[in-house]
Amino acid sequence: MNTLVWSFATLALSFDCGKAASYDNLKMELVQVLFRHGARTPLARSLDFYTGANRSIYEPWGIGVLTNVGKQQAHNLGLFLRSRYRHHLSIDYKAEELYAYSSVEDRTKTTMELVLAGLYPPTAGTIWNSSLLWSPVPFQCIPKQLDVILRGFQTPKFLRLLELVRNSTEYRRRHERFAEALSLLDEKTGVKATANFSTLTYIFDVLYANEYIDAALPDWYTPKIRETLLEVQRQEYDDYVRTQEMRAIGIGFLARTLLENMNLNETKNNPRKIYLYSGHESDLALFTRVHGIREFSYPHFGDALIFEKWRDPKDEVYVRLLAWRGNENLLTLKLGRHNNFCPIKDYLKIVTPFMLHDNGVDDILKEYSLTQLKSFLYEDTVVTG
Repeated sequence: MNTLVWSFATLALSFDCGKAASYDNLKMELVQVLFRHGARTPLARSLDFYTGANRSIYEPWGIGVLTNVGKQQAHNLGLFLRSRYRHHLSIDYKAEELYAYSSVEDRTKTTMELVLAGLYPPTAGTIWNSSLLWSPVPFQCIPKQLDVILRGFQTPKFLRLLELVRNSTEYRRRHERFAEALSLLDEKTGVKATANFSTLTYIFDVLYANEYIDAALPDWYTPKIRETLLEVQRQEYDDYVRTQEMRAIGIGFLARTLLENMNLNETKNNPRKIYLYSGHESDLALFTRVHGIREFSYPHFGDALIFEKWRDPKDEVYVRLLAWRGNENLLTLKLGRHNNFCPIKDYLKIVTPFMLHDNGVDDILKEYSLTQLKSFLYEDTVVTG
């Protein structure tokens, strides 16, 4: 396997210099990237709650789809990955080197297409149309009801557990500090936020999306109110990982997948050099929370987590987690007590408690009847009747 060798001095963003000698001559073997889709227009369900929005401003894009800004964000991520890992990846797309997976929503699939366009621009030998400098690169997706990798937090079992949290006294107590802002939003939007805190996420979705298209924002949407809505959203994601069972169902299969991709036992012949996962803010928010990371509490449009596998001359494996926020100044995220490179044995202690195993997946799938499972394979959610 071709590996990328970079000196620690070049790569380190934050590290205990007293231990630098222990990490000389590391070789990077694998890159895995989890990213939120680019900027989009508001979701239909959000507009159903926040009726004050003018839907005509979302033309020509439509509802819940990438805007031009979002498209550029996704493409920029692909360009960045190509630049950063140019010595690790082949110049042209190789099917055995890349595995790309997206949730089934249009906004994430479009984002994946654009990331791949930036990561694998056509070269002289692969240009098939001189008027279209783009090369098609395949990616995978499955029905969202079966997607335990990127949509575990939308499964019926998880939603029941979340409802228990939201019906608890502790949940309401945690939201008491937002009382003044909630009353204002009740008055200004007509949405009864004081009765159902989760409706605030719909209000914020509309206003946050509107920021990216320079739409007119209401006068009451002050920086203070914006920060309150952000804090409510962060609190909601804290509630998504309130119990160990919720962590396992919500994000545990993704954590397991990333670990298995590293082929630690070397029981398989795995030629992959990069894995890409196009998901949602919930994926990034839950993934960082179960790792005890707070710096990335609300992932913005186009943000990404980069998970690298490294090996030292003694054959010891390390992992490193980086955050991309749209520029080349990556943020190194602390894993446990390690500021930069985390030995795999220590990482396993972090991740093992909340990984979702096969019996957990079985429990999720058993909730669906055979008729439902078959319908998931061919349903068209736009067609109703």
